[in-house]
Amino acid sequence: MAVVIKQKEHVTKLQDNIKAQLLASVYNEFFEVIPAFTPSQKAEGYNLRYQVLCQERMLLNPEDYPSEQECDMHDLHAAHCLLVHRPSDMTVGTMRVIFSEGGDHMLPSFALYPTFTDLLDMKYTVELSRLCVSRQMRRRWNDGPYGRVSEGEGMVPEGKRKIPHAALGMFRETLAMLQGRDVTHVCALMEPALAMMLKRLGLHFAAAGPAIDHYGLRQPCYAKISSLLQRVEREKPAIWAFITDNGRLAPD
Repeated sequence: MAVVIKQKEHVTKLQDNIKAQLLASVYNEFFEVIPAFTPSQKAEGYNLRYQVLCQERMLLNPEDYPSEQECDMHDLHAAHCLLVHRPSDMTVGTMRVIFSEGGDHMLPSFALYPTFTDLLDMKYTVELSRLCVSRQMRRRWNDGPYGRVSEGEGMVPEGKRKIPHAALGMFRETLAMLQGRDVTHVCALMEPALAMMLKRLGLHFAAAGPAIDHYGLRQPCYAKISSLLQRVEREKPAIWAFITDNGRLAPD
Protein backbone atom coordinates (compact mmCIF):
# COMPACT_ATOMS: atom_id res chain seq x y z
CA MET A 1 0.00 0.00 0.00
CA ALA A 2 2.81 2.40 0.88
CA VAL A 3 4.43 1.76 -2.50
CA VAL A 4 1.15 2.49 -4.31
CA ILE A 5 0.69 5.75 -2.37
CA LYS A 6 4.24 6.79 -3.15
CA GLN A 7 3.73 6.04 -6.85
CA LYS A 8 0.51 8.11 -6.89
CA GLU A 9 2.31 10.99 -5.18
CA HIS A 10 5.08 10.79 -7.78
CA VAL A 11 2.55 10.81 -10.65
CA THR A 12 0.69 13.74 -9.10
CA LYS A 13 3.89 15.72 -8.68
CA LEU A 14 4.86 14.99 -12.27
CA GLN A 15 1.46 16.14 -13.50
CA ASP A 16 1.74 19.32 -11.43
CA ASN A 17 5.15 20.06 -12.95
CA ILE A 18 3.77 19.62 -16.46
CA LYS A 19 0.85 21.95 -15.67
CA ALA A 20 3.24 24.54 -14.23
CA GLN A 21 5.49 24.44 -17.29
CA LEU A 22 2.49 24.74 -19.62
CA LEU A 23 1.04 27.63 -17.64
CA ALA A 24 4.31 29.54 -17.79
CA SER A 25 4.79 28.80 -21.48
CA VAL A 26 1.31 29.94 -22.51
CA TYR A 27 1.33 33.00 -20.26
CA ASN A 28 4.72 34.18 -21.48
CA GLU A 29 3.57 33.75 -25.08
CA PHE A 30 0.74 36.24 -24.55
CA PHE A 31 1.87 38.55 -21.76
CA GLU A 32 4.84 40.38 -20.30
CA VAL A 33 4.84 42.24 -16.99
CA ILE A 34 7.32 45.06 -16.48
CA PRO A 35 7.98 47.27 -13.46
CA ALA A 36 7.05 50.91 -14.07
CA PHE A 37 10.07 52.92 -12.94
CA THR A 38 10.26 55.89 -15.29
CA PRO A 39 7.83 58.84 -15.39
CA SER A 40 6.66 57.80 -18.85
CA GLN A 41 5.98 54.23 -17.72
CA LYS A 42 4.04 55.45 -14.68
CA ALA A 43 2.09 57.87 -16.87
CA GLU A 44 1.12 54.96 -19.10
CA GLY A 45 -0.27 53.16 -16.07
CA TYR A 46 -2.14 56.27 -14.88
CA ASN A 47 -3.66 56.66 -18.32
CA LEU A 48 -4.84 53.04 -18.32
CA ARG A 49 -6.34 53.56 -14.87
CA TYR A 50 -8.23 56.57 -16.22
CA GLN A 51 -9.44 54.50 -19.17
CA VAL A 52 -10.68 51.62 -16.99
CA LEU A 53 -11.92 53.44 -13.87
CA CYS A 54 -13.32 56.61 -15.46
CA GLN A 55 -14.37 55.65 -18.98
CA GLU A 56 -15.06 51.91 -19.00
CA ARG A 57 -16.37 51.28 -15.49
CA MET A 58 -17.39 54.85 -14.58
CA LEU A 59 -16.33 54.43 -10.95
CA LEU A 60 -14.58 57.80 -10.93
CA ASN A 61 -15.62 61.12 -12.43
CA PRO A 62 -13.61 61.85 -15.62
CA GLU A 63 -13.94 65.58 -14.98
CA ASP A 64 -11.71 65.18 -11.92
CA TYR A 65 -8.86 64.06 -14.18
CA PRO A 66 -8.47 66.61 -17.01
CA SER A 67 -5.04 65.19 -17.87
CA GLU A 68 -6.71 61.78 -18.44
CA GLN A 69 -4.35 60.26 -15.88
CA GLU A 70 -5.82 58.81 -12.70
CA CYS A 71 -3.32 59.21 -9.86
CA ASP A 72 -3.30 60.19 -6.20
CA MET A 73 -0.98 60.86 -3.26
CA HIS A 74 -0.41 57.16 -2.64
CA ASP A 75 1.33 56.69 -5.98
CA LEU A 76 4.39 58.45 -4.54
CA HIS A 77 4.66 55.62 -1.99
CA ALA A 78 3.92 52.76 -4.37
CA ALA A 79 5.67 50.39 -6.73
CA HIS A 80 3.89 50.01 -10.07
CA CYS A 81 3.82 47.43 -12.83
CA LEU A 82 2.41 47.26 -16.35
CA LEU A 83 0.89 44.29 -18.15
CA VAL A 84 1.77 44.17 -21.85
CA HIS A 85 -0.11 42.04 -24.38
CA ARG A 86 2.72 40.65 -26.52
CA PRO A 87 0.79 40.03 -29.79
CA SER A 88 -0.37 43.66 -29.94
CA ASP A 89 2.43 45.25 -27.87
CA MET A 90 -0.26 47.16 -25.99
CA THR A 91 -0.39 47.90 -22.27
CA VAL A 92 -3.57 46.19 -21.06
CA GLY A 93 -3.18 46.09 -17.28
CA THR A 94 -1.61 47.75 -14.28
CA MET A 95 -1.40 47.38 -10.52
CA ARG A 96 0.36 49.10 -7.64
CA VAL A 97 1.68 48.02 -4.25
CA ILE A 98 1.51 50.79 -1.64
CA PHE A 99 4.15 50.80 1.10
CA SER A 100 3.68 52.28 4.54
CA GLU A 101 7.34 53.39 4.58
CA GLY A 102 7.88 51.77 7.97
CA GLY A 103 4.51 52.96 9.24
CA ASP A 104 5.04 56.62 8.32
CA HIS A 105 2.63 56.59 5.36
CA MET A 106 -0.98 55.77 6.16
CA LEU A 107 -2.25 52.99 3.90
CA PRO A 108 -5.65 53.85 2.40
CA SER A 109 -7.31 50.72 3.83
CA PHE A 110 -6.17 51.64 7.33
CA ALA A 111 -7.48 55.18 6.88
CA LEU A 112 -10.89 54.01 5.65
CA TYR A 113 -11.18 51.05 8.01
CA PRO A 114 -9.40 51.76 11.34
CA THR A 115 -10.14 48.22 12.61
CA PHE A 116 -7.20 47.07 10.47
CA THR A 117 -5.00 48.48 13.24
CA ASP A 118 -6.32 45.78 15.60
CA LEU A 119 -5.47 43.04 13.09
CA LEU A 120 -2.21 44.11 11.45
CA ASP A 121 0.92 46.07 12.14
CA MET A 122 0.93 48.61 9.31
CA LYS A 123 4.73 48.80 9.53
CA TYR A 124 4.94 45.29 8.06
CA THR A 125 1.95 45.52 5.72
CA VAL A 126 1.55 46.57 2.09
CA GLU A 127 -1.65 47.32 0.20
CA LEU A 128 -2.63 45.96 -3.20
CA SER A 129 -4.42 48.65 -5.15
CA ARG A 130 -5.63 49.83 -8.56
CA LEU A 131 -5.66 46.43 -10.24
CA CYS A 132 -6.97 47.35 -13.68
CA VAL A 133 -7.39 45.15 -16.75
CA SER A 134 -8.38 46.74 -20.05
CA ARG A 135 -11.73 45.92 -21.61
CA GLN A 136 -9.80 44.39 -24.49
CA MET A 137 -8.92 41.52 -22.15
CA ARG A 138 -12.57 41.23 -21.00
CA ARG A 139 -14.42 40.79 -24.26
CA ARG A 140 -16.68 37.87 -23.36
CA TRP A 141 -20.00 38.84 -21.81
CA ASN A 142 -19.29 36.92 -18.58
CA ASP A 143 -15.69 37.98 -18.10
CA GLY A 144 -16.51 40.50 -15.37
CA PRO A 145 -14.40 43.57 -14.48
CA TYR A 146 -11.23 41.54 -13.92
CA GLY A 147 -11.52 38.87 -16.59
CA ARG A 148 -12.68 35.30 -16.34
CA VAL A 149 -10.79 32.49 -14.63
CA SER A 150 -10.91 29.21 -16.55
CA GLU A 151 -10.63 25.88 -14.78
CA GLY A 152 -7.20 24.40 -15.42
CA GLU A 153 -5.33 27.67 -16.07
CA GLY A 154 -3.19 27.21 -19.17
CA MET A 155 -4.27 23.63 -19.83
CA VAL A 156 -4.93 22.31 -23.31
CA PRO A 157 -8.33 20.59 -23.49
CA GLU A 158 -9.19 19.06 -26.83
CA GLY A 159 -6.08 20.55 -28.41
CA LYS A 160 -7.00 24.17 -27.65
CA ARG A 161 -5.02 26.52 -25.40
CA LYS A 162 -6.65 28.47 -22.62
CA ILE A 163 -5.05 31.84 -22.04
CA PRO A 164 -4.10 32.09 -18.35
CA HIS A 165 -5.58 34.92 -16.32
CA ALA A 166 -3.84 38.15 -17.28
CA ALA A 167 -3.32 39.28 -13.67
CA LEU A 168 -1.15 36.30 -12.70
CA GLY A 169 2.03 37.99 -13.90
CA MET A 170 1.22 41.11 -11.90
CA PHE A 171 0.90 39.02 -8.74
CA ARG A 172 4.32 37.51 -9.51
CA GLU A 173 5.75 41.00 -9.98
CA THR A 174 4.22 41.98 -6.62
CA LEU A 175 6.21 39.23 -4.90
CA ALA A 176 9.33 40.44 -6.71
CA MET A 177 8.67 43.97 -5.41
CA LEU A 178 8.61 42.65 -1.84
CA GLN A 179 11.98 40.92 -2.02
CA GLY A 180 14.36 42.25 0.61
CA ARG A 181 11.62 44.21 2.38
CA ASP A 182 10.40 43.50 5.89
CA VAL A 183 6.81 42.80 4.87
CA THR A 184 4.68 39.98 6.27
CA HIS A 185 1.07 40.90 5.41
CA VAL A 186 -0.97 42.34 2.57
CA CYS A 187 -4.30 44.17 2.72
CA ALA A 188 -6.78 45.49 0.19
CA LEU A 189 -10.27 46.89 -0.32
CA MET A 190 -11.82 44.41 -2.75
CA GLU A 191 -14.88 44.37 -4.91
CA PRO A 192 -16.81 41.09 -4.64
CA ALA A 193 -15.82 40.30 -8.24
CA LEU A 194 -12.12 40.67 -7.41
CA ALA A 195 -12.36 38.54 -4.26
CA MET A 196 -14.13 35.82 -6.26
CA MET A 197 -11.54 35.94 -9.02
CA LEU A 198 -8.70 35.61 -6.52
CA LYS A 199 -10.33 32.64 -4.79
CA ARG A 200 -10.62 30.86 -8.12
CA LEU A 201 -6.89 31.36 -8.54
CA GLY A 202 -6.31 29.90 -5.07
CA LEU A 203 -5.58 33.28 -3.46
CA HIS A 204 -7.71 33.48 -0.31
CA PHE A 205 -8.00 36.63 1.78
CA ALA A 206 -9.71 36.94 5.16
CA ALA A 207 -12.40 39.57 5.70
CA ALA A 208 -11.37 42.28 8.15
CA GLY A 209 -14.95 43.40 8.76
CA PRO A 210 -18.19 44.28 6.98
CA ALA A 211 -18.18 45.65 3.45
CA ILE A 212 -18.13 49.41 3.09
CA ASP A 213 -19.32 51.80 0.40
CA HIS A 214 -16.22 53.18 -1.30
CA TYR A 215 -16.75 53.72 -5.02
CA GLY A 216 -19.13 50.80 -4.81
CA LEU A 217 -19.17 47.92 -2.35
CA ARG A 218 -15.70 47.06 -1.02
CA GLN A 219 -14.64 44.33 1.38
CA PRO A 220 -11.65 45.08 3.62
CA CYS A 221 -9.41 42.02 3.33
CA TYR A 222 -5.99 40.87 4.46
CA ALA A 223 -3.66 37.88 4.42
CA LYS A 224 -0.37 36.74 5.84
CA ILE A 225 1.75 36.36 2.72
CA SER A 226 3.43 33.10 3.73
CA SER A 227 0.11 31.46 4.65
CA LEU A 228 -1.52 32.77 1.47
CA LEU A 229 1.15 31.15 -0.68
CA GLN A 230 1.11 27.89 1.27
CA ARG A 231 -2.59 27.52 0.52
CA VAL A 232 -2.04 28.33 -3.15
CA GLU A 233 0.62 25.62 -3.26
CA ARG A 234 -1.87 23.08 -1.86
CA GLU A 235 -4.82 24.07 -4.02
CA LYS A 236 -3.23 25.34 -7.24
CA PRO A 237 0.36 24.09 -7.42
CA ALA A 238 0.83 25.23 -11.01
CA ILE A 239 -0.23 28.77 -10.15
CA TRP A 240 2.00 28.71 -7.05
CA ALA A 241 4.97 27.67 -9.20
CA PHE A 242 4.25 30.48 -11.64
CA ILE A 243 3.72 33.40 -9.26
CA THR A 244 6.61 32.38 -6.96
CA ASP A 245 8.97 31.48 -9.85
CA ASN A 246 9.14 27.90 -8.55
CA GLY A 247 9.53 29.09 -4.98
CA ARG A 248 12.25 31.69 -5.57
CA LEU A 249 9.91 34.57 -4.67
CA ALA A 250 8.21 32.83 -1.75
CA PRO A 251 9.08 34.17 1.71
CA ASP A 252 11.33 32.01 3.88
